[in-house]
Amino acid sequence: MATLARHMGANKKTSDPEPLDHTKTTGWPEMERTLRGVDRAKIEDCKEDIDTSLVFAGLFAAVLTPFLAESYQALSEDPNVTSVALLRQISTQTRSYTITPGFFNSSAVTEDIPPFVAPPLALPTNILWFASLTLAVVTASFGMLVKQWLREFLSGDFTSPRARLRIRQFRNAGINDWKVFDIAAILPLLLQLSLALFFVGLCLFTWSVHVGIGCTTTPIVAGWALLFSIATFAPAFSARCPYKTALLKPAMQALRKLLCGNKFFRMLYGGPMKGLHAVEERDVVVDEGYDLDILGDADAVLLDDDLLASTMVYSLRDTSAKSVDIMGFVLKALHRRFQDSASSESLISLRELEHQSAQVLGAFIDISAQALDLPKKVPEPQEDFEPWMKNAIIVVLSSATESPKPLAEEMLTTYMKAHPFTMSRLALGSESSESSALAIIIRENALS
Repeated sequence: MATLARHMGANKKTSDPEPLDHTKTTGWPEMERTLRGVDRAKIEDCKEDIDTSLVFAGLFAAVLTPFLAESYQALSEDPNVTSVALLRQISTQTRSYTITPGFFNSSAVTEDIPPFVAPPLALPTNILWFASLTLAVVTASFGMLVKQWLREFLSGDFTSPRARLRIRQFRNAGINDWKVFDIAAILPLLLQLSLALFFVGLCLFTWSVHVGIGCTTTPIVAGWALLFSIATFAPAFSARCPYKTALLKPAMQALRKLLCGNKFFRMLYGGPMKGLHAVEERDVVVDEGYDLDILGDADAVLLDDDLLASTMVYSLRDTSAKSVDIMGFVLKALHRRFQDSASSESLISLRELEHQSAQVLGAFIDISAQALDLPKKVPEPQEDFEPWMKNAIIVVLSSATESPKPLAEEMLTTYMKAHPFTMSRLALGSESSESSALAIIIRENALS
């Protein structure tokens, strides 16, 4: 028997499946997928900028080449002009010939053809345009190189997630130390510099052709230069300014710090400030005050009732917003759906709530009950309700004639017993078909 038992135990031990190691499915693989997604998104953005630069460089070179083909001829002597001068001199001499017995004389004075001198603006124009073309081609060349470097960064022959992460860590240090993304950020600036050289050369060229053309071209180029300079340095005066260039971000941040730190220049700063410092993006990341604005903007853009009743309700529970701000969100969301032009300071009416779908009304009730529960304290009977509290109570009251959810029911019961008459006034003053029924329910709860 003992031998049989040992044999059965051995069979059981070998036949039982091994427990699933979750670290093999949700640990390193999940981390590898997350980091790879981040790297891929960053590199795709960089590649998109490079592709745009390559297209621009090709079109720009195609536009610039005919200008160069026309302008460089002014740097050398035109053979046709020289031939015409020689023929004119020969013709003059021929007309002045006199023939006497034994002599063949010419009375014309021989004039030396002056040496060739290029027009004053021809050399600087060609210098600028050839430099412009060279920069455009160089930018395209480095653009293709950077795309190869970025493709190599994402490539890999390993199937193990941990091995891919180790390769990624090894390459990531190199891509940062060797400033690959900084080089990619320089390429658009090189193209802008190339364009600026072309514009300056174009002004010189048009002035050499005709004064009227020069007077037309120069102000346009000057306006472009002014707007480009303003767009480049505008982020120094507001961290919210979207005119940002990747390569100049550290410099603009330093300028913002300088402006806000100086009492004379501080008035020039137009962005948000916290104390004597500019609010930067890294400060916004840890600022929960933006959470309600995010939800409000998302609701204004999408007006999705399913999103409001699910994701937004749960997101509001995860915020540290105050009750007054939460009810401000509810009021704006309600007005957007009711198409009411009333200001956000007005009170909610049950009439507005009656026009909402059951899904939206349920979401408003959940959010309002949450707002009432946040203070953890019911006002004393002699205290009046704040506007946000009245709005929250009116919304929660709309569920009194049905079966409210636990938190809404708890808030109804608590406030009905503490403030029965105020609750009745709110119900009766709501211009709703259910207001009388609500008032009766409130009195019954108060008496019980």
